[in-house]
Amino acid sequence: PGVEPGSLIQVRKNIFGFSDAPRCCWERLRNFCKQYLRQSKVDPCLFYLEERFKHERELDQWLEGVEDATCVKSHALRSGVLLRGVLTIHVDDLLSLGDSKMDAFLRKFDKEFGFGSTKEQQFTHTGRFIQKDIESGEIQLDMDAFVDQLQPIYVSRDLRKEIGRAHV
Repeated sequence: PGVEPGSLIQVRKNIFGFSDAPRCCWERLRNFCKQYLRQSKVDPCLFYLEERFKHERELDQWLEGVEDATCVKSHALRSGVLLRGVLTIHVDDLLSLGDSKMDAFLRKFDKEFGFGSTKEQQFTHTGRFIQKDIESGEIQLDMDAFVDQLQPIYVSRDLRKEIGRAHV
């Protein structure tokens, strides 16, 4: 609206549907996350919320009430940091876990980007059904529904022969 037919205009932001929009979206997400989280060197879609501590008593306060925190405390004492949360990003789907510090980050994230929806305790994420048992804290994953939807791919005898000759 308001542009004469045949006019040339310059776009200064990414536009949904244009080829560079997904890359721009990813860079915006990543840059926001890197303000608060450490990006994994192995998987760029994985981020860690870590907190440094100076004294073991400070660590003990953080871990107070956490069942079976021996492994967590041992790692924290070796590394000097306590893992407070984890975030993974797959296109526009996020999966996170963590404590109140991670919850605080997610509130900032929601304010910046807005969550379309959030689910807890039981949901499907990228084809995986994830369920957390409230009492035990146990997390279960399965892909049964995804596997049930898989369809066999039939390859004709002639095509198999052709593929075999191409790999010789």
